[in-house]
Amino acid sequence: MKNLLLLCLFTVSASAATSPLTLERALALAAKNNPQLAAAVANWNAAEQRAIQSGKRLNPNLIIGTEGTPLNGTSAAKGDYRAGISQSIRLNGTAKLNRRIATVASERAALLHSAAANQIRQSVHSAFASALFAQSNERLFTDRIRLLATNAAMVKLLVKNGESVSEASEVAHAELDHEQLEYRQAQALRAKAFAQLATTIGQPDLNIPSVAGSLTTELGLRGIESAANEELPAVLAQDSTTEIMKLRAHLARASRIPNLNLGLVYRRVQSNRRDALDLQASVALPIFDNKRAAAKAFEADARAAEARGEQLRQQFNQQYRRSLTDLRIALKRAQHIRDEIMPHKERALRRREALFLAGESSRLEYTKAQLAFTEERRHHLDTLREVHRHWAQLQRFVTD
Repeated sequence: MKNLLLLCLFTVSASAATSPLTLERALALAAKNNPQLAAAVANWNAAEQRAIQSGKRLNPNLIIGTEGTPLNGTSAAKGDYRAGISQSIRLNGTAKLNRRIATVASERAALLHSAAANQIRQSVHSAFASALFAQSNERLFTDRIRLLATNAAMVKLLVKNGESVSEASEVAHAELDHEQLEYRQAQALRAKAFAQLATTIGQPDLNIPSVAGSLTTELGLRGIESAANEELPAVLAQDSTTEIMKLRAHLARASRIPNLNLGLVYRRVQSNRRDALDLQASVALPIFDNKRAAAKAFEADARAAEARGEQLRQQFNQQYRRSLTDLRIALKRAQHIRDEIMPHKERALRRREALFLAGESSRLEYTKAQLAFTEERRHHLDTLREVHRHWAQLQRFVTD
């Protein structure tokens, strides 16, 4: 029974290892394993802990010691014993400002996490589309090599029977050799695309046997246009940076008001065996450092951060419009090839097939028609690759 259970587990794991990778699975693996997202989560957790810690009251100081202890070897009992406590009291509202800064920093970390998630989703979409294209492209090369091999064999037979010139056979074999060379490059392209997908997921050593999906899947362009948001997490995070700089400027001004330090000390006066209390209060005098320059520096940092935020908005707006235009152009081209050109090629292929089956056309002519149709399939595949590339770029403008 135990051996049977182990065999079942091995069979399930082996099946999972050889099953095609889907886009949904790739996105789930990236959310779990991508180091960029893991770093963003860790930074977010750290910022939340700082927010919890910020604004706490200052710890009091415990005072224990002696005073006036003789150094000439006489009895130490002649010195005074002191025990007490001192506490710094904020009078400037810096605790509230520190809490606000930490809270905004935590919100900023959350936004950066969302921005990282958007970027990873875009990267996975793009890498998956490239892997799917490379896989489809390799299979298309396989079909073409099979047809070209059949074409070369038939041309060679025609030359042998004296029905064609020898140059035709050389040309056919040259076309086959060229396609086989391109096929090896297609294999290398597929290997690179699969390796890139595994790296994007966050598992560079992941063995991806194949990917499952279709480049002709509807991409939901209207959904992207309606869900697109110019207030992206990366832009909002920059706004948070601006707010933090402004708060730090307020903090620098507030810190110009010094803390009040209070101390209460019990004293045992050994000379007359009496008890006494010492009360002291102190404040720092802002003579040499009044924090004015620091406040102005933070104000300048805030203006710079605000300018960077506006620059990001303009850049994202430009990138969104450009990607949307490129996607529309690529979609129109892909739709034209699919709806106008490929049907003509397919009808021509079917007519040539019917003529061949009826004995009114040669196998060579039928093979040439098949090759012409695969060439148009390649054009359509290249266009679909461009469609998915632009579509993946638009994913960064869609937030969950």
